[in-house]
Amino acid sequence: MNHITVLDPNMFLWEENDVEMYPEKYEIVLFEMMDIIDVLESNNNKIIFKKIFQDELENHYPAIDGNSDVTRVIYRFLAKIQDRIIDYPDFSFTHIHSEPHINNYLLSEVLQNEIKVLLSAIYKYNKIKEDDEELSFITVGFLRDESNGLLKIIAIDVEKEIVSIENSESLGDFLMRSKRKYEMNPKHEPESGWGSPFSASKDIAKKMLFNSINSAKGNSQALYFYDNDKEIFIVFRPHVDNVYHAYENDNPDEIPSDIRQHFLKKYPSKKLRRQNRGK
Repeated sequence: MNHITVLDPNMFLWEENDVEMYPEKYEIVLFEMMDIIDVLESNNNKIIFKKIFQDELENHYPAIDGNSDVTRVIYRFLAKIQDRIIDYPDFSFTHIHSEPHINNYLLSEVLQNEIKVLLSAIYKYNKIKEDDEELSFITVGFLRDESNGLLKIIAIDVEKEIVSIENSESLGDFLMRSKRKYEMNPKHEPESGWGSPFSASKDIAKKMLFNSINSAKGNSQALYFYDNDKEIFIVFRPHVDNVYHAYENDNPDEIPSDIRQHFLKKYPSKKLRRQNRGK
């Protein structure tokens, strides 16, 4: 799955007075920001970024003189993303805009509206281009969260639903899960007459695959999901290049105990409780 990351420059910019007033909080934010940059670099995301804001970063970044590590990371990042930058698209909502008001601490309603319009425009653009790949959109917003002073990240998936991601580790996990691709095993086609059937639609199967988990026991690369509606486990096995095939399994002896326990906490159904007895 393709990923486009929308970078709002406000995430980088603080007023110098605020840096002096909250040095410990700012240091936490900076280290988290550097971790996020590492995640974005390693996943080779396309970056939506207003190029005019590069000057703002380079000329008005309050930690430039005081923290050589941060300076190096910022400039390295700006240099590396040049061939991956997608400039903001033209769209009719000209009154929606984002400027580097560096004293803004929370994600403003104006910026939220801009993000929605921006991502909708890119999503439609992708459809016009007839790209077979789907897009997931991740916007790294303001770094300061009022409740704890830590990072606030917003991810918008292919359905343009807003999902909260807490930190760089969560962002990396989101990107890793999004790379999984579901493909029906040809053996499960009705005309083949072979194999365990898996009847879920492709869209539902993709959501199951995204939310599936791996067992900590053994070395299996299989992923597991519990279909609470049908009260049955779905097993996804890797095929090639992050492509997974799936089948249903109602034999609890073939499902690792840590997987059963995980989904038992989430879906404490009678059937699942019975499967866990004595295991």
